[in-house]
Amino acid sequence: MMASLPADQEIDQAIERLQKKMQAVSDNLDQGRNYKKSSQKKVKSKSRHGKNKSSLKRLVKYLFIFILLGATSFVVAQIAKGYLKSLENIDNTKTAETKQSGLSNEAHSQQPIADISQATDKAPPPAPAKFSMQAANYNIVESELGPVLDIAITVANIGEEAGRPKLFEIELVDDANKQLMKWPMAASGASISPQQEMVYKTRLIEPPADFKNIRVTMKK
Repeated sequence: MMASLPADQEIDQAIERLQKKMQAVSDNLDQGRNYKKSSQKKVKSKSRHGKNKSSLKRLVKYLFIFILLGATSFVVAQIAKGYLKSLENIDNTKTAETKQSGLSNEAHSQQPIADISQATDKAPPPAPAKFSMQAANYNIVESELGPVLDIAITVANIGEEAGRPKLFEIELVDDANKQLMKWPMAASGASISPQQEMVYKTRLIEPPADFKNIRVTMKK
């Protein structure tokens, strides 16, 4: 068995052991603090790194949106430019068609005028009035004044213009066709239309006793 130590020495040893334990606890506390600080630094570093990553992602996102908007604006501008150009081409085509149609209509409208002019130049002028005596009839009628000779002369206009003959010469003849009597008769009244007829009448009171027939000559 070990000899018992003096009381003072045991107290010193106990104090020394207590000091060592306290030092160990203090060391453990320091290590805990250092670990905590290092952990906080790592967390801060990670948070800063995460923030940096988040900022970078946000920047890339905005840059992509900006590029997309620029590309979209360019595409829209090109589409609008192409649409306006197509409208301009359509307007030019319609204008050209309108001008062509106008020229064609003008050519068609002028063609009949030329044809009419040529037809007018080639067409002969209308023929003047031309008369043909269709018949010369007479009739003797008894009246209070004695016998009356009624004469009717039928004339046709075979020309293309209206008109009338100038006069007639009427002769009375006997059986031997000798002239007994002669006088002129003016053709008065309205004009004879083309392809129409007119009857001119005259009368003679108490013709010659040996009268047998009439002879009429028309002055045109």
